[in-house]
Amino acid sequence: MPYNNNERMIVAPVSIRDVQIATGCGDNDLGTLITNANINMWARFKPVRYPSVGLITDAQRASVNHGISIPTPETGASVTSQKVIDAAANYGDWAYLKPTGGASQPFRLADFANTISQGYYHAAQPPIQLNYPRGGWTFIKGGTSKALVMSFDLDPSDSAVNLQSYDFMGSLDLRQYKLITYVDGIGLFEADDFILDSEGEVSGSTIAVMIPSTTGSYSREAYVCMYRTNGNTKEFLPIMAGDGYTPDNLTIYIKDDAEASGGGIPGADTQEMFNNVEFSSKLNGTYRTAWVSTDNGTAEWCLVSQGSLYVKMTLKNTSGSTSTVQRAHFQLDLNGQGLVSATTMYNSSKSAVTSVQIANNGTATIYLFFDAIFSGLGSDWSTSNKNSSWSMDFVRNSATLFGGDIYAMSGTNGWVAR
Repeated sequence: MPYNNNERMIVAPVSIRDVQIATGCGDNDLGTLITNANINMWARFKPVRYPSVGLITDAQRASVNHGISIPTPETGASVTSQKVIDAAANYGDWAYLKPTGGASQPFRLADFANTISQGYYHAAQPPIQLNYPRGGWTFIKGGTSKALVMSFDLDPSDSAVNLQSYDFMGSLDLRQYKLITYVDGIGLFEADDFILDSEGEVSGSTIAVMIPSTTGSYSREAYVCMYRTNGNTKEFLPIMAGDGYTPDNLTIYIKDDAEASGGGIPGADTQEMFNNVEFSSKLNGTYRTAWVSTDNGTAEWCLVSQGSLYVKMTLKNTSGSTSTVQRAHFQLDLNGQGLVSATTMYNSSKSAVTSVQIANNGTATIYLFFDAIFSGLGSDWSTSNKNSSWSMDFVRNSATLFGGDIYAMSGTNGWVAR
């Protein structure tokens, strides 16, 4: 069948019915269908405005910017917080210019398919994506200034069917642009490198935000865009909106160091922290780190579970005295369902216990079992796939330990590569 529901892709030969299934639009007339259908603007193969009735080439698609309208930049003499805020708010100006019909912009069914193996990809992703946990970042600060690392997926999907940042080189040269953020009340921070290097390869994909060592818990709003220096002028462009966020409405929750409360995860929303949390669907199954299974890291793996979750944590105590951590102190909020206490806690030997003692400046490994936690997601869980992600917020004694978006799907216990 030319439309592959598993791959969410149309391939040649393409029919009206293929487009209807892929986009969820029932119109039978081609022009009406293209006009009304929810077509993914980041798909490489889709209808574009080009004055030809026949099959068009990749070069011809590129000549009309692959149907994408790039926002007009905000400009100024210097880099200021207000310019970042203003540019971030313009994310909606990234637009898909559909053909309107007639000799100059004919409707072409063939625009949806290139070959028998490549065509319109309904699950295409924006070329620049911020790894933003649902609900916001949680940053556990220590006694000194530490960095929260904002990470971005640049060109995250298959370049054969998904537009990439280099596809706009003719009108938007990302070798000249850097990612930048303004965090309200803290300051401006930018990536060390340009988004693309001189060879057109992805480069500047992180921004280190230095969080001051002030006491107390609080939140800050953040705004993200990209900018370049053009002569004596600074030009600011929005990044694209992503799944569950817009670049002008981001939140960082900043909390006191949990280690000093008798048992926290070492690290502060960095790779260190995400490597100290691991997941499995069985107590004696394969555990993979949060770094490789959540949007906060590389998201290389998707957990496969029949409904339950095991969480392995390495905790550190810097409270100044021996601390006792108890099973009842640990809770998880999965995808906004509300806090649920761990069903069982195991020590490092995988023996069920109700509490574990951690010496001052010592560490302990525990396993937390949450029975049927995914099953509460209902039909969303039963129809999940390897691209399904769920927000997770772990707390201990009402203090946030860890937050992130895990990739997980229903099935026989194990893991699947993404």
